[in-house]
Amino acid sequence: MLLYLGMAGTGLAQPTFRDYMGAYQLLERQAFSQVESLYAAASEQPATNSSRNGAESFFSALRARSGGVGGNTPEATAAWDVARQWVQASPTSVPAAIFLGRLAVRDAPANRDWAAQERQTSEAIQALDKVKEQGRKDPMWNATYIALKTMGGATPAQTVALVKAHLPAMSEPGEMFFEEVVTALDLKSTDALPQLRELADMAVQRTAKTRGKGMHAVIYLSAFFHAPALRLAPFKPGVTDWNTMDTALTDLVSHRPSSTDLVQHAAMACVAQDRKRTTELMGRAPGPNGPEAAFWRAWGGEPFYERCKAWAFGRQVPA
Repeated sequence: MLLYLGMAGTGLAQPTFRDYMGAYQLLERQAFSQVESLYAAASEQPATNSSRNGAESFFSALRARSGGVGGNTPEATAAWDVARQWVQASPTSVPAAIFLGRLAVRDAPANRDWAAQERQTSEAIQALDKVKEQGRKDPMWNATYIALKTMGGATPAQTVALVKAHLPAMSEPGEMFFEEVVTALDLKSTDALPQLRELADMAVQRTAKTRGKGMHAVIYLSAFFHAPALRLAPFKPGVTDWNTMDTALTDLVSHRPSSTDLVQHAAMACVAQDRKRTTELMGRAPGPNGPEAAFWRAWGGEPFYERCKAWAFGRQVPA
């Protein structure tokens, strides 16, 4: 794996998700330098036909191998020992500090011992602070730091202010960065809607050269997941607008083709009552009885699908 370091553009094989899945076993064997070399290579990998770039895939794999959703399982608890050993052995390692931080974020919802949660959060923030200068360009360092800083009850405005402060120094963030910021916003309150729109505008400005308006769609699809009520009226003033979302979803699918995003696009075209786009997209989107059924259910299930299809092809107006 040491060959991965600095190999971008050399023609050597790029690391795969399978390599990332093996990283946790290397950490258990205390092969820290090998894992750091792998992460250096992962950080050079853009998201190609995927929603995750290399760095995001690396930490997604570590999460899967180190206890998944966390909690008080022996596997999740053991991951803390592994992370602490890595930080102690490599106190200037950015990925080591990020891993410790991501364990703190992961385990917080299941930790009912508030004092223990605060200790874990403080420990993780201290580790991230020690590598702040090296990590400030790393979107995963920033995503983790912002998540930890907002866990104590930051307002949506404070969360967006943190993003504004950190975004200029970062290399281009991927989808996971913005999805995690959406998670940090309190979308249960309509007070968060102006910050959601502001976040989307910042994201598009930061990624327009490579993603067009695609990141706008990423942010709102994440918002619809965390606050399903937003789907009831996605295009009312203050949420988003159909023209922007139509362009954003088109750009998103062109960057990484996805049948589930096509379903979301068709559903929103119907909600917006754009008959031309609904007809086109319904003709391409998979139906409600296959793997994408859950995404149709989010918009109203098979009855919604049938109403949209009937209206798109000239029979009735959707309810």
